[in-house]
Amino acid sequence: MTRKLDAEIAFPAQCELAEGPVWDAARGLLRWVDILPGDVHALDPVSGEHRSFGTGQPVGTVGLTRDGGLVLALGAGSPCPAPTARTCGPSATSRSTGR
Repeated sequence: MTRKLDAEIAFPAQCELAEGPVWDAARGLLRWVDILPGDVHALDPVSGEHRSFGTGQPVGTVGLTRDGGLVLALGAGSPCPAPTARTCGPSATSRSTGR
């Protein structure tokens, strides 16, 4: 039996190579990375607010820590802690778009 599923684009992020979606239940955010440019994204599916920040190097994935922070697997080496703010990055490099 073949099932047909309908899908919609949740947010047109225009990523080059988006991977690693992670649901951040504590904040109600969908997080993912755009590997090649090294961007970390967060989308609030309720409000449609999207934020991202650049790491300056390729990033393999984003993970959540027990205390609510982020950990990033960066191309230059070992995983490193990332900012913990709801905006998911330093304000100097963050980009925000709303619907």
